[in-house]
Amino acid sequence: MRAIVIGVGNPLLGDDGVGIRVARELSRQVDGRSDVTVTELYAGGLRLMEAMVGFNRALVVDAMVSGSCLPGTVRCFTPEELGATRNLRCAHDTSLPAALAMGAMLGLALPGEIRVWGVEAANCEEFGEELTPAVARAVPGLVEELVRQLEGTG
Repeated sequence: MRAIVIGVGNPLLGDDGVGIRVARELSRQVDGRSDVTVTELYAGGLRLMEAMVGFNRALVVDAMVSGSCLPGTVRCFTPEELGATRNLRCAHDTSLPAALAMGAMLGLALPGEIRVWGVEAANCEEFGEELTPAVARAVPGLVEELVRQLEGTG
């Protein structure tokens, strides 16, 4: 079973880079595994859907700004549960659910399982490569959870 983990975001916009940071940390832990691909994307929509083609599972990590939980809170969603998101939806593109529907209509080999982990961000507006402390503290636990998911124990 082939899995892809996709970290989404902009590493130059503070907490918006949390998906990229998680992907980089996870990449070190799964190095050498032929059944797992870890990649970074800086846009969502159709590009995100295209990155999933040919994999059985897709695990996506992105920053979220819901305003309903504290910074650093991690939540897991199915694509159907997603609302409008900053990166999983592209202003010049479409939302992830719409892109997945389009891919399915085209007969693309999309994953049977797709999960999206959102990390509540505190600051995605100011330029900087550092995560805020609460979001940075969430990274190790999320990486561990993704490893468990990939090993089938999560």
